[in-house]
Amino acid sequence: MVLHSTLVESYEKKEGKIRCPQRVENNEKRRRGMFVKYRENKNYKAAQQSRKQQQKQAREQREIAQNTDGAGAMNAAGSRIMAGNGID
Repeated sequence: MVLHSTLVESYEKKEGKIRCPQRVENNEKRRRGMFVKYRENKNYKAAQQSRKQQQKQAREQREIAQNTDGAGAMNAAGSRIMAGNGID
């Protein structure tokens, strides 16, 4: 995986956008002969779960907005209620 890490780092530098500064730091330590092993961030899973929850809420809000936009909203019986023209 170290080879993969250095390839990704060189690609990111070439593109001019470093996406993971920790990778650059770890690879620099490896170049100096230090042993570096990735240790999973303990807060990563909590942050990932929070992000997924936020995405779910945003998706639900978009669906609600899409369902209430347009020519009219569906009523409980499933028929369209046309805004302003009295058609049910």
